[in-house]
Amino acid sequence: MSPSERSTPARSLGGKLQRSIRAWLAFTAALTVVLALVDLQRASPPLPRVVELELLMPEFTGRRREPIVTTGVPGRGDFLFVSYLSADTLSFGYDSWGSGGPESPPYKFKPGRPLRLRIMLPALAALATGQREQQLEVAVDGQPSWAAKVSMHACQPENVQWAINQNGGTSCAGELDSVLRRPGGHEVRGTGTQRYHTTKERVEWWISQTRFRLAWFVGLAAILALPLAVAVPWGRWRRGLRELFSPQAYAGNVPSSHPTDHADQAASWLHRLPTRPFLLGVVLGFAVCVAGGLAASRQAPFRSFVRFFQPIQPQTHFYPTARQLVAYIERTVPRDKILVLVGGASYFRGTGQNPGELWTHELQRRLGPTYAVVNFAIDQADPSSFAAVVAQIVQIKYPRMIYVCSGGAMSESTLDGGDVYRYLYWDAYYKGLLPVDPEWDKLVRWEARRQFRTPAGEELHLGQRLDALTYAADLWTWVGYNLCFTVWSDSYPVHPFRARGRYVEQDDPNIAHAQQQARKDTALNKLMEERALDFSRAGYVATPEGKWIVGPDTISSVTRRYEQMLPPSLRSRCLVVLLHGNPYFMRNLSAEDRGRLSEISALTRGVLEKIGCQAVQAGQDFSPDDFVDAGHFTASGGNKIAAIVAEKILDLDLR
Repeated sequence: MSPSERSTPARSLGGKLQRSIRAWLAFTAALTVVLALVDLQRASPPLPRVVELELLMPEFTGRRREPIVTTGVPGRGDFLFVSYLSADTLSFGYDSWGSGGPESPPYKFKPGRPLRLRIMLPALAALATGQREQQLEVAVDGQPSWAAKVSMHACQPENVQWAINQNGGTSCAGELDSVLRRPGGHEVRGTGTQRYHTTKERVEWWISQTRFRLAWFVGLAAILALPLAVAVPWGRWRRGLRELFSPQAYAGNVPSSHPTDHADQAASWLHRLPTRPFLLGVVLGFAVCVAGGLAASRQAPFRSFVRFFQPIQPQTHFYPTARQLVAYIERTVPRDKILVLVGGASYFRGTGQNPGELWTHELQRRLGPTYAVVNFAIDQADPSSFAAVVAQIVQIKYPRMIYVCSGGAMSESTLDGGDVYRYLYWDAYYKGLLPVDPEWDKLVRWEARRQFRTPAGEELHLGQRLDALTYAADLWTWVGYNLCFTVWSDSYPVHPFRARGRYVEQDDPNIAHAQQQARKDTALNKLMEERALDFSRAGYVATPEGKWIVGPDTISSVTRRYEQMLPPSLRSRCLVVLLHGNPYFMRNLSAEDRGRLSEISALTRGVLEKIGCQAVQAGQDFSPDDFVDAGHFTASGGNKIAAIVAEKILDLDLR
């Protein structure tokens, strides 16, 4: 053997080693860039202790509360919101979950002009300083500042929400209709402290912080690239990739290896991949997922269901679908029963009552075996939210159904139930589950077009249209309840992937203590008293003599709101329970103020009956012990609600 022939294996090995080194460097550089870009996307400079914002108000359409900044997670969050009082007057309010908070004096603004704000919010200031803060300050465009000592919950940067409220709190609406922006025009909206900063600020901050981070990225990329670089010289990667993505590959004309080249064939798995079976497998796999979603949509999603609680609510990223909720009713309620579907907000969900003493258990007992009560009430829901969608769907199969929900004179929402729960309405709409009503459908299509103009609305509607074909949401909701949960939630950091069906609601032994603490909380007492006074004047105007009379547009306004929330097909089957608050927090109101609260509730009842609904008042003669706080009922209060609702339903004689 000649010397040149003996040196060939050495040269071959050296060539492969050089190719490995070059590939390793190339893969390391590419992965470093990818990791850096991902990190840059999440980069968030520290917030200043005082944030500067501008609020550009829309046209005044009625009194409402909307979020400016919310922080934390459900059950441990803080809310700074704006209250629109008139066309040129607003105020600000603060609420810390479980502790309440104050409201500011009214401020004047000029419509169409941005209102400059300087805000020191305790939770945001704590992120900036690393110390617990309790001082709230809001400076408004040259007007006197508003300052107060408040409670707060510590939060993480990713739990800061600008112009939205996704925590499930009822202090304010789910979204700010106004424009919230930085001086200079950068709009601030969304989740995470990074939303406050401009792209330029984030890039500059990221560059200033990357010395050690970049070294870490390079090291991680080098480790990840090593097995790829070692494999490159021993497999025909370039040829395999070229063949896989060539036109001939999809025509089934993949060139084969030389029959004697067995070693290379074994090493190049990509080259050996049969193209047509691979593509067929992708199609079949997708079809199996669609079939699985369709099957999951017909399964009752809950075991031993009593009511909705945190692990199975949208506030923690669990989104039951319309078909699944309907399937639960169809599988648990016989067709010969009179379905009583309970909806509305946390008052009817039973906040303040343990599962075994829930008011709907008493309602079932009073109605008897002819009726079947299902409690689909859920936190932060309006009369048109969540359970109302299910009621519209099942009313055909349960012709004697009655939909019971909580409401009030100032209740207001969109026809799809508002921000948190509108996903369910459009899920049912695009799957063709809702009853057909040509006149109502015009409003639905108009609302869909209005929402489609926003990025969030476009994402929602395109997603629901796609899901109507794939049933992906049904599949993953079933997986998340029965097998494992695949979406991170800050509410469950210890067991983030635990199937939600494994959670069982436990009794709260501290309800009586919470009731006493609420009564002792001076700030909460003051806040609830101020709110009660505001409610007693909502819909009224003051005469020159100082008397308050019903406003000329009040009845038409209440009528319009309920007509927009409840479709005509549901109104004859709808019982709205108009709730009154805890008299303990209204003890300092005058008899005239309390009288107006009763009067506006009676007027609302008349409006509801005029548009075809049933209505009843409840709570006006309850004692303070019937409430756990300003509005939620204890077991005794729940039993009284059940008695009132049962009497009204039995009077309807649906049998």
